[in-house]
Amino acid sequence: PSEPSSAATTRSTPEEDKGMRRTSSVVLKSTLNSKAGTALRENIFRASDQVTISGVLSKRNRIGAWQERWFVLRRPYLLYWTKRPGDDEDEAPDVAIDLRRARDLVVEGLVINLTFSSRKYALRASDSEALNIW
Repeated sequence: PSEPSSAATTRSTPEEDKGMRRTSSVVLKSTLNSKAGTALRENIFRASDQVTISGVLSKRNRIGAWQERWFVLRRPYLLYWTKRPGDDEDEAPDVAIDLRRARDLVVEGLVINLTFSSRKYALRASDSEALNIW
């Protein structure tokens, strides 16, 4: 699996989301922190004011190594940070994943495999209890 590119891609569609074009399934922190990404960031945090679950999952990187990341599920977005944010989880995440765009979700052992049109994620829980919670 490859890491996302340094810029989020956009696709023009007739569907508008409050005056904003729909974006790809993966949005990076650099985009969320940019002037153009402000509306998208607000939309992500407005989509769900409540955190469904948060905690550590390991993410497989492009060379196959596992890296611990802090994940937060704010439906329909799965957000993650390289390090756990402070008390304010409204800090822009390193990556925001729109789960509505997932083409497939397969669980194998402790690993949740998410497939999107341009990207795959392998996320590993620490044990079966954590997996069931996620």
